[in-house]
Parts: sequence; C-alpha cells; structure tokens
Amino acid sequence: MKSEPANFTIHSSETYVKVVIRRAFTLALSKTGHRADSDDIAQIVGIQFLSDADNIMATYEPEVFAAVAVKNRINDFHRTERVQTGSGARLHKDPDGTVRSGRKNVILETVTEHGEVPLAGHVDFASDLIDSIELLEAIALLDPIDQQLVRDVFIEGFSVTDAARRLGLGRSGASRRLTAARRVISGHVMAA
Repeated sequence: MKSEPANFTIHSSETYVKVVIRRAFTLALSKTGHRADSDDIAQIVGIQFLSDADNIMATYEPEVFAAVAVKNRINDFHRTERVQTGSGARLHKDPDGTVRSGRKNVILETVTEHGEVPLAGHVDFASDLIDSIELLEAIALLDPIDQQLVRDVFIEGFSVTDAARRLGLGRSGASRRLTAARRVISGHVMAA
C-alpha cells in the first residue's frame, strides 16, 4: 500500500489552515516547552495565514509556511515576553525601597482625582507614554504606503516579502522604503 507523499496539494483553505496550525503548535511546543505559549504562537500563525490565505496557499506548502512563520513568531514572542517580564528594562524603586530591574505597572485605578499616580514608577510610565505618542506622530509623517508597510512588518509580523506582495511592491523596493521609514521615525523621535 502506497502512502501519500509529504508535499501533497491542498485545495481547501480549511484543510490547509488545520495542517498549518497543527504543525505550528508542534514546532512551537518543541521550542518553548509550554503548551499555553505554543497555543498562542499557533493562533498567531493561523491569523497570519488567514490574512492572505490565497497567496500563501499558492506559494508555500503548509509545513514550510508553518516552519517559517513559527521561526519568525517565536522571536517576536520571546521579545514580547522579555518586555512583559521587565528583562532589560530600567531600574526602579519599589515602595519598600528595594531597587530592581523591570517595569513599574501603573493601573488606571491608581490615578488620583488630581491626575497624580501615587507610585514610584509614574515617571517611567509617563516617559513610555510620551515615547508612544512621539512614535505615532513619526509614523503619521510617512506616506500611506510606507505607513501600511511599517504596520504590516513591525506590528502584524509579516515578512518584508509578504508585506511587499500585499502592497504590490518588490521585496527590494519595500526593504528600501522600510529603511527610509526607519530613518524618518528615528529622526523625528530623536529630535523630539
């Protein structure tokens, strides 16, 4: 009895996404060792597939797409995890006087009626808020195609090639536009 080859053609997006999510979960589990984290990564990969299903199905086998997408998402996931746990963040002083690295979390309910935040980390929160506003202002300076390109690559997590294809650009042209956009953003944020 002959078995079906590994690189069979899948015609329905439902079947394709099932294969992608199963493979993404397995790969993520082997890299993270945590089922919950692997499930999150598999969901992100599934969402990425659904955002451009026809193009991805025409270009990649499900196993290949899952492997590449998991590799990209796992780096983003670890980076986000480091930010959330405070790795590499500034030092701050806890209310008991101990100094540790990490971010001071400011809960909106702690803001007093005078707009003050009665926590030692309010300066860190305020500077992060200002940085976010400056970043949004810098992105607003870009033309609409560059804004979409920045959003697709840095927020949605698409590769430069996939983002370029979605916008009808070549990969090298999109890469040049991203480099120019980074310069505009850095120049605006540094100047502010």
